Amino acid sequence: MIVLDANQLRNVLPGKPALRLLEAAAQRSGHTLSTTDVVIREVARQRHDELTAAIAQLTKAQRDFNKIAPPAKKLAGGPFDKLTTGFVDEEVERFKEALHQAFRVLETIPEDALEALLREADHAPPCLKGVEGRDASIWLTTLRASRSPEAAPDGKVLPTILLSEDGAFCGADDRLAPSLLQDVPEGADVLLRRTVIAVMDTLGFQTQWTDVSAITDSPEFQEAVVAAVALVGGPILLGQLGTETMTPPRLERSRGQRCQGEGTTLTSVSGEWTFQVIVGEPAPDPAETRPLGYTVRVDGEALVTQDASGSFTDISFSAHVVRTSRR
Repeated sequence: MIVLDANQLRNVLPGKPALRLLEAAAQRSGHTLSTTDVVIREVARQRHDELTAAIAQLTKAQRDFNKIAPPAKKLAGGPFDKLTTGFVDEEVERFKEALHQAFRVLETIPEDALEALLREADHAPPCLKGVEGRDASIWLTTLRASRSPEAAPDGKVLPTILLSEDGAFCGADDRLAPSLLQDVPEGADVLLRRTVIAVMDTLGFQTQWTDVSAITDSPEFQEAVVAAVALVGGPILLGQLGTETMTPPRLERSRGQRCQGEGTTLTSVSGEWTFQVIVGEPAPDPAETRPLGYTVRVDGEALVTQDASGSFTDISFSAHVVRTSRR
């Protein structure tokens, strides 16, 4: 069984080509793709927030357009007049149904939920900072699943794989933290893998380290970096201060790992990017607005999906650390 944490589930959501490739690899080896009820709630909440934010941005864009458009060109009504009042909630419910169809959802039993809270209170692994109760619940649910391991087509007992890039689970070598090994039930085998590509490698798909400059230099990838940073970078990057200029993200360092199959190419890209943002400092008199410069550095990771022709079909970028400084 492969248990996906939220940070990796977002890379293989229903409808994404990456999910089809991971499903094929899992089925071929005898693994079931799964996640936990806690992760489902987290990802559904994120989808709710994304939809709400998207609607707000489009509504603001229409309002801003109407401020400067001639009367004959103004847009009447809201951009979502044809949608029901409960559009966001309805879409989130459809999204949750699709997740339940694509993944086996493991229930967090009350005993494990209580143990997760106690570990958080005690700062016990994986809650070493005292704030990772959700991580503990995912870990304990994964351990419970490992007591009933799946078997490969040849009858070989398979390990239970936790797919998560969360540092609370990880040791120095990108493997399971030694402090968690003592939790693994006797006779069980639990592995940690931090990326979809790493799981594909474990499942026997050929992977290779590769030059990713053609990907990271593409406008599509750079737009994905900026969009991901905008979600966590505050009002400067959200454009609430009136962005005037933004330089393309410049790659400081990166590495990439790639695998292919089923007409799809997956590339995992991690690294650090830097770009400049020039915004107008708000002032009572718009004529007195002064340009301010910011340097933005982002440390993140992306899963890039390409079809047989090499065209991008999906770029899922996750910003781990964002640092902003005045120039």
